[in-house]
Amino acid sequence: MWIRLEKIFAVCALLFCTGAFIPLLTHQGQEISEDKPQNSTIALIERQANYAGSDPARANRVLLVGQVLVYGVVAALLIYHRRQALLYLRNSKIIWAILAFSFLSVLWSDEAGFAFRRCLNMTATSGLGLYLACRYSSRQLLRLLGWALIVSIVGSIIVVLLRPDLGIDSALTDYGWKGVFVQKNTLGRLMAFGVLVFLFLAIDSKAHRRAYSAALITCVFMIFASRSATSAIAVPVVIALIWLFARSRQRSAVQVFALAAFVVAGIVSILMLFTDPESVFGFVGRDATLSGRIEIWSAVLPKIMVHPWLGYGYSSFWLGMGGQASADLWSILGWPVPHSHNGFLDLVEELGLVGLGLFLAGLIVSLRRGLLWVRTQGELISVWPLAYISFMLLFNITESSLLRQDNLFWVLYITTSVFLLYETKELVSESPRPQAGSFDRLSPPQYGPAGSANQSVGFRWS
Repeated sequence: MWIRLEKIFAVCALLFCTGAFIPLLTHQGQEISEDKPQNSTIALIERQANYAGSDPARANRVLLVGQVLVYGVVAALLIYHRRQALLYLRNSKIIWAILAFSFLSVLWSDEAGFAFRRCLNMTATSGLGLYLACRYSSRQLLRLLGWALIVSIVGSIIVVLLRPDLGIDSALTDYGWKGVFVQKNTLGRLMAFGVLVFLFLAIDSKAHRRAYSAALITCVFMIFASRSATSAIAVPVVIALIWLFARSRQRSAVQVFALAAFVVAGIVSILMLFTDPESVFGFVGRDATLSGRIEIWSAVLPKIMVHPWLGYGYSSFWLGMGGQASADLWSILGWPVPHSHNGFLDLVEELGLVGLGLFLAGLIVSLRRGLLWVRTQGELISVWPLAYISFMLLFNITESSLLRQDNLFWVLYITTSVFLLYETKELVSESPRPQAGSFDRLSPPQYGPAGSANQSVGFRWS
């Protein structure tokens, strides 16, 4: 009974971090889009809207209640499972370095109090990732994600059918579906993630393969209904990477990642270079500037150069009209930009090149350990960690989810990285460094019962 309640809570916590239903509870059904306005008249309307002058530091009571409830339970569960949590924590210090640097950045932030509160929130969000890593295997985690996605899908369809004024964006965004989310890109991004989740579930489960396949097809439909161009392009790229990682046993790490970069670049080039860019983006309802993203990036770079090494402080760059940097950018661009639409740029804005270096250090270690994990396991589900990290990186080219509080994709990055660093520690420390092409001769690690020296705390990803 307790285990079932714990899983139900995990689904609810994952739903909370997707942002599902919160806009309906806070009456944000007409939230301004994150995309660039289509013309100057719409830009003027947005500048006059309350959104343009709102204070991002102002507390959202509904969101605050959710944070207290969710992260309060997470803290209690981590204390209860403190032995497993500490084991995973000790072996993933490099992942948590970026978190420590975020707290340090409060010292040079113009909004120190606000930055510190955001750091606490992000710590709680990362704690949820730690809890998931030490409590659930890959199959269990994927099933929990599947349930959260199904609730989001069903809820979105119901809202669109019964309250289209709340579930469908306005003409500003071509009437794309947003369902139970704040705007259509959020729905599209989550449904693209759903394709990845249900693909792994369908491959791994014979008993429920038809149900998972139907859910996958529904996710594809929702992507097109949301009119999210990035989501539509990302799905085939991630599927290609899954195939590549699954066939990586005979290649060295350098070869695999070089080939992965080539696959991504090749698919994007086919879309953007070997066809008319205007036609390609017009087909998916976008312009060749990626809905104004290139303009945003060009305007943001000079601001980054003001504080290139340490940044402006965590959550201290995009402060609306209350922040000097964001106010200048709003004036230059002519619309209330919520963020850079690029996770790496947002990271540099807040924590500088030092912060970016800390994140990349942890990322590179996670990717190498993920490749080692794939080569020492016998089932396709072992590809999940690499597939997820690839998905997250791909979406952060045009969206922003790195080091974000209450964000599902950051939670799962922590979960995936912490898991990989713990589960492969013995392979790295006790096994001789394999030569290129020799991973296929390694045997999968054997785990004893919980409490033995060669354990995985009772949980496996295979």
